Amino acid sequence: MRSILFAALEIPKLELVLPIYLGASDEILDKGVGQVEGSSIPIGGEGTHTVLAGHRGLGTKEMFRHIDELREGDVFYIYTWNETLSYRVSEKQIIYPHETESLEMEEGKDLATLLTCHPYRQNVQRLLVHGVRE
Repeated sequence: MRSILFAALEIPKLELVLPIYLGASDEILDKGVGQVEGSSIPIGGEGTHTVLAGHRGLGTKEMFRHIDELREGDVFYIYTWNETLSYRVSEKQIIYPHETESLEMEEGKDLATLLTCHPYRQNVQRLLVHGVRE
């Protein structure tokens, strides 16, 4: 199955730019960031919440290895075909995989969450970096 490149993610603080693909299969996460199925397509808009998953690192690929360094107030960008979406980090959270309440849409808000495994090199919990569109 072909993966569809949809957008790009930039995290200036980490000097990181990664492609965003639709879906979050192992094949996709080996190449870049995946939009988690069931979350909003990363095009922004009121009442949307896109969840973007990435590996914490693969051998020589950095991926989301250092997203734990992001702090409240830091910014990340999603570049779509016709728009740049700017999100400001509002909080970080560590959860277990079944704890998905914080990934739901919120009325009137445009949200994006970066999701990766936690701790580094383990797959026990998830590190979430929540952003609110500016």
